[in-house]
Amino acid sequence: MIAAHADDAGPPRGRRKALVWVVVVLAAVFLLVSSLTIWIERQVLDTDNWVETSGQLLEDESIRELTADALVEAVFENANVQDQLAETLPEEFRPLAPQATALAQNLATDAAERLLALPQTQTLWEEANRTAHEQLVAVLREENTETFDVSGGTITLDLAPLAERLASQIGVQAELPEGAAQVTLVESGELDAAQTGVQILDFLSVFIFLVVIALLALAVWLATGIRREMLRNIGWTWVIVGILLLIVQRVAGDALIESITNAQTLEAGEAVWDIGTRLLRELGWAIVAYGLAAVVAAWIAGPSRWAIALRAAVAPTVRERPAVAYGAVVVIFLLFVLFGPSGGVQDLLGIVILAALFAVGVYFLRRQVLREFPAESNAGGPPSGGGGAPGGQTGPTQTSPG
Repeated sequence: MIAAHADDAGPPRGRRKALVWVVVVLAAVFLLVSSLTIWIERQVLDTDNWVETSGQLLEDESIRELTADALVEAVFENANVQDQLAETLPEEFRPLAPQATALAQNLATDAAERLLALPQTQTLWEEANRTAHEQLVAVLREENTETFDVSGGTITLDLAPLAERLASQIGVQAELPEGAAQVTLVESGELDAAQTGVQILDFLSVFIFLVVIALLALAVWLATGIRREMLRNIGWTWVIVGILLLIVQRVAGDALIESITNAQTLEAGEAVWDIGTRLLRELGWAIVAYGLAAVVAAWIAGPSRWAIALRAAVAPTVRERPAVAYGAVVVIFLLFVLFGPSGGVQDLLGIVILAALFAVGVYFLRRQVLREFPAESNAGGPPSGGGGAPGGQTGPTQTSPG
């Protein structure tokens, strides 16, 4: 995105060029690590994302089936359904209460699936997830510890309201004991380790990204004479990192799902991973897009015939009507934010960094265009053959090769 121009100094010598490459590769490694920490931060510790993901999970048919089975099991294990059925049956049919209970359990599974598909039930599900997650994050980050005390217990996702609604639908009186329909999120014995992990994650998610920015700035500064070439190479390294993230998402998912699921839960496991790693996929595609944008920016600033023609075409507007040129760039930037890959611009910091990169790129590109096509050069004409400057000029300032 930074349209670098050639420096007056020549290209760096071998050792310095090798150092530049070392810095670029280090930046790529840190970018990969930073992307994973950002994904975990947003997916696991952001309540809004957690709730949105939980809603998408319940909308999946295979996951609804597993959740329905869990609710039915909670009701039939804790509500003495067989005794209740025996009391309602005529005396001569009471010996058939076990068979009637098994039949009722099968019918209850179908009823639970229909119940979970209702919008009002999914709202209850999301509310339960929001309450549990807010409590979880508060404890992990040691906030509001007076409100949330887990010194003697656990943090759980309480599904009792859903189980009780199911019991009411199938005509069963259910007073579920505490903990009968709960999913454990964290046990107090694991709390210290979890809190330490979250503190490290909070630090890394910001620090490593800042290290990436610093390393890239260092690489550009060291690449005297080949900055456009280095910008192009940085762009391709970002494309590679984005593709690696997409590969990790796929390969790790296949390995994990295979290790923790069976034939009955395979489909649900695949759905959970696919939905839970949506943000990671978005982040991977965003990095690919940013890398390609840097490659395009390097091409626009380059010595090719088409790039020179493009710069010549925009030279009159850049030179004589800069407000129009800047306005067009602002529109392009806003369109990129609104409709481009969202993985890297979900928060204010990402938008500010992206805007800064656009601004720096436009500054260098405008400076290059004004140097190549000053007002007296009649730069608006078509470029001459072989990539030369228009109007019989000896040619615009030559950029570095690459």
